[in-house]
Amino acid sequence: MGLRPDEAQGRFFLNLDIGLPVGRLRDPLRATLDGTVPDAVELGGHNRRGQPIRCRITFARLRSHDEE
Repeated sequence: MGLRPDEAQGRFFLNLDIGLPVGRLRDPLRATLDGTVPDAVELGGHNRRGQPIRCRITFARLRSHDEE
């Protein structure tokens, strides 16, 4: 289902209302940007139909071809 463009454009990821407590991703995301890849995080929430969902989020560093 996802978000409509007007719900997401111009907004920070951690401020989106996607039915998950994305604020819990703040510290793992910062660690990833600092070069440490944290363990996966599992979040529980609800989809737009109100059904419970469970998401497993993994993290990976983003690098250019020259490792920057």
